[in-house]
Amino acid sequence: MKMKWFDRVLLFLVLLFMIALSLFTIAIVVGPAKPYFDGFYALITNGVLLNTILTIVACCVVILLIIRLFVGTSGSSGSKSNFVAPENVLVKTTDNGAIRVAVSAVDAMVQRAARSVSNVREVNSRVSVSETENLQISLGIAFAPDTVVQESTVALQGAVKEYLESHLGVPVEAVTVYVEQVGVKQTSTRVD
Repeated sequence: MKMKWFDRVLLFLVLLFMIALSLFTIAIVVGPAKPYFDGFYALITNGVLLNTILTIVACCVVILLIIRLFVGTSGSSGSKSNFVAPENVLVKTTDNGAIRVAVSAVDAMVQRAARSVSNVREVNSRVSVSETENLQISLGIAFAPDTVVQESTVALQGAVKEYLESHLGVPVEAVTVYVEQVGVKQTSTRVD
C-alpha cells in the first residue's frame, strides 16, 4: 500500500518527536541535562546503575527502530522486490517485435471473467505483473445470498485463471480472492 503525502509527513513528524524524546531521555540519564531534571532522572532510574543502562539501551533500540521505519517507508526505487507492477505485460515476442497488453486491459478481462461466475455480484480487482512477467490477480468479491463461499471462490479462481491464460497466453501466477461481502442482492435498474 502506498502512503499518501499527508500520511508520510505525519509519520515523519511523529518519528522525529520520538527520536527527540529518546535523545532527551539519554541526555538526562547520561548526565548533560541531569542537573536540570533531577526529579525526572530519579523517576526513571531510581538512582540504580542497571536502570540507567537499561534506559539507554531502550532509547537506542527505539532510535534504531525509528531509523528502520524511515528507511522502510521512504519508498526508494533502488530496492527491488519480488512484486513489480509495470503498466503492461509481455504477451509474446515475435520476429517483428514484442506484443504487450496494458494492465488496464488485463483488468477489464479479469472483471469480465469474474462477473461470468454465478453468484458474483460485485468485483474489485487489481492486476500486477511479477518480475517473471506472470500475472498476479487480487479480487475483492461480493457474493449473492446463500452462496457456498468455498466452492464459489475456487470456481472463480479457476475461471479467471483459465480465461486469462487462454485469451492472453500469459501464465497466471496467483488469483487471490478476498470475500468482502456475502448476501448482496443483485442491483437492478428500474425503467419507467
